[in-house]
Amino acid sequence: EVRASAKFPILACTDRATGIKYDVNMNIQDPTDTSDWVAQQSDKYPALKPLLLFLKVFLRQRDVQETFTGGVGSYLLTVMIVAFLNQHNSSVGREANSITNLGCLLHDFFRHYGRNFNSMTNVVSVTRPNLKKEDKYWVDRSKIWALSVESPLNPDDDIGGRVFQWRAVKKVF
Repeated sequence: EVRASAKFPILACTDRATGIKYDVNMNIQDPTDTSDWVAQQSDKYPALKPLLLFLKVFLRQRDVQETFTGGVGSYLLTVMIVAFLNQHNSSVGREANSITNLGCLLHDFFRHYGRNFNSMTNVVSVTRPNLKKEDKYWVDRSKIWALSVESPLNPDDDIGGRVFQWRAVKKVF
C-alpha cells in the first residue's frame, strides 16, 4: 500500500512469512541522519530500545501506533522517549542510573506524558525541556490540545503536529 498523502510518501509493507508490518519512507533527503541519531541515542540510553519495543506493542494493541491514522509512529515515539530520558532522574548520574529499572522508567514515562506533560502549552524537545509552543510560534487555537514535538534534526519542524489522536494516546498512558 502506498500512502502518498503522508509528509513523505510511505510504502506500507507486510512480510508474508511473519506477518510483521513495516514502512519504507521515500523522498527523504538523507535517511541516514535519522538512523544515525537513533543509533547515538541508543548508545547513550540503554533503556531506549526496550522501552521503545514495549511502547510500540502497547500502542499497537490500542490502535494508536500509526502516524498515518493520527497515532504516534516509531520515530516520534523514539524522540518522546529520548526527551523523557533526558529529563529523568536516572540521567543525573551513574548511581541513579544503576538503581533505576525499566519498570520504574515505564511507569514514569506514562505518568509524564499521561498526566504531567501539558500539550496545550509545552513542546516535547530533546534539547530544551521547558520549551513552550509560543516560543516556537506553534500555537494553533483550533487545535490547542495538539502535541508538538521539536525535531532533533531540524528544530524548525514540528513532527508531532500530525498526531490528531493525541488525546486518545494520552488517555492510554
